[in-house]
Amino acid sequence: MRALLLVLTAAGLAGCSLFGSDTTRASGVVVNAETGAPVAGIDVSFRTGGGFAVYPAVDTDRTDSAGRFTLESDAIDSGASGLMISINSCAYGQTDCRYDARYGSAIQADAVDHGHSKTNLRLELIPIRP
Repeated sequence: MRALLLVLTAAGLAGCSLFGSDTTRASGVVVNAETGAPVAGIDVSFRTGGGFAVYPAVDTDRTDSAGRFTLESDAIDSGASGLMISINSCAYGQTDCRYDARYGSAIQADAVDHGHSKTNLRLELIPIRP
């Protein structure tokens, strides 16, 4: 019994889970909704909360030249079953994000259940006409 308790305690202290990963992951590409071309330099974030940009980002990645992004977080939102993905949006008062005025925002582009992964996501941004 002591050996089992020691193993469980060591796993907990190391941030490991003996019953699966607690890490939530997402990856994919951001594209122009009209042309299908990849969009570089766009912030993609995991956010807690219920669909509003006021919730803080728990991980943010900026798309590369091919529009690709990868997100990963161990954050748990006790009021939701997962983390939402927002693109090209900043939370109120957030100063470390970038907004590209050529495109609209997608505050809740997708969501990933806690401890799960979504890959090959295709998130579309709609261009704003001047």
